Amino acid sequence: MAVQHLNGGYGVNMDIGGGRMLLHTGADLGWFDHGLPVFALADGVVRRSTPGLRVQLAERGIKAAIRGPADYGNVIVIEHRIADKVFCTLYGHLGDDWLVRQGDLVSAGQRIGTIGRKSPLINGDYEPHLHFAVHEEAFLEAGTPLMRLQLNGQAVDVTLTELSETELRVTAPVDLSRAVVAFGPEAEFPLEPVEGGGYRLPARVAWLVSSPHAAIPGYAPTLDGFRDPIGFLREQMLLNREGSYFEVSTHRGLDVPSRVGSPAPSWEVDGWLNVAEDRAPTLERVRGRIACLFLVQVNCSGTKSHGWAAIQAVARRLEHDPDVALLAMQTTFTLPARNNRANLERAVSSAGITIPVGQMSKPSDEFVLGLGQRGTPWVVLLDQVGVIQFSNFLVRPEEIVARIDSLRKPQ
Repeated sequence: MAVQHLNGGYGVNMDIGGGRMLLHTGADLGWFDHGLPVFALADGVVRRSTPGLRVQLAERGIKAAIRGPADYGNVIVIEHRIADKVFCTLYGHLGDDWLVRQGDLVSAGQRIGTIGRKSPLINGDYEPHLHFAVHEEAFLEAGTPLMRLQLNGQAVDVTLTELSETELRVTAPVDLSRAVVAFGPEAEFPLEPVEGGGYRLPARVAWLVSSPHAAIPGYAPTLDGFRDPIGFLREQMLLNREGSYFEVSTHRGLDVPSRVGSPAPSWEVDGWLNVAEDRAPTLERVRGRIACLFLVQVNCSGTKSHGWAAIQAVARRLEHDPDVALLAMQTTFTLPARNNRANLERAVSSAGITIPVGQMSKPSDEFVLGLGQRGTPWVVLLDQVGVIQFSNFLVRPEEIVARIDSLRKPQ
C-alpha cells in the first residue's frame, strides 16, 4: 500500500538504492483517485507531452527494471509567461487520455488529462496520483547549449536562440547548412538556414537532444530546478488569479496525428445558416484567403462556456476582412437528438453569430481525421492555398487573431 508523506512529499530525500538519494521535489496529490481530471495551472504552451520511460523502452522491445523516481509515467510540462514571470509546471503519472500535445496553447483551468491508473508502464509503477512541480525558469532558455555535434572530428556546440510552439532556432560557430541531425531512421531533421543567421529545427528536437531537461523524450533523468509548488504559488499570488476555466468535449483518441502542414479535406454539410446555399463556403471558395473554421456542438460544455463568445470576438475583428474567411460547423459526434439543426439555429441566434454556420449531422472520417480534430470546440486555420497551419482545441480569441495575422503573407 502506498502511503502519502504528511507534507505531500515536498523536499523528501528518497533512497533509490545503491547508496543513492534523490530529492523528491514537487507535490504528490490525489492519491488513489484514478481518472480524476488534471487542469493546467495557467495560460501557457505545452513543451512536453510524452509517454513515460517504461513505455518508450517497451516500444523498442526493451524490458528495464526501473524503480520509482526514475519514471514519471505519462508526463506533461507547460511553460507559462505571466507578466514578467516565466515558469514551467510538470504533471506526472497521467493516464492515456491526455488532451494536449507538444506545441499546443492551453488556457488556465483547461483540462489536460487525468490521473493514470496503476500500471508498471503507464504510471511509472505507482499507485494512482499526480506528481505536480514547478520550475522557476523557461523550459529552455536562449543561450542554452542544445547539442554537441562531431564535425570532421571537431566538437561543435549548437546553441538555442529561440523556442516557439512549433520550431526552435539555433546558432553554431561553423556552417551547418547542409547538416542533418538524426535520431534514428524515423527522425531526421535538416538544419534550415534562416534570414539573419542561424538555423531552424522542429520544436520537438529540443527534448530529443541531450539537454539537462530532456535526455530521453518524455523522461527527465533529474528534476533539478523543479520544486514544491505550494510556496511558489503563495509567493506569486497565483492562487488569487482569476483563470478562464472551461471544459472541452473529446470524441477521438489522441492517436489522431497532427495534420499541420497537410492539405485540408473538403467538407459536406447538411445545410447552412446565415448564408445562401449558392454562396456557401467551400474549400474551393475560401482558397486565396486565410480560412478560420470553428467546429462546435451546441450540447458541448466548452462550446457553451467559451466557444460562442470566442467566435463572436473574432468575428467582431475580422468578419469583414477581405483576406479572411470565417465559418463554423456543428460536427455532431454525440447526442444527435440535441446537436441538431433546430437547436443549432437557436444557439446561433441567441449568441448573435452572423458568420456562416453549417450543420454536419454525421461528419465523415475523412473530414475529421483530415483536420486532425479530436473534440469540440475546435479551431482550424488554413492558409491561402488550403494547407492546415493550426488545428487545436479552441484557444483565446486574441491568440486566434494573432495566428491569422501571422499568415498574412503570400504562400
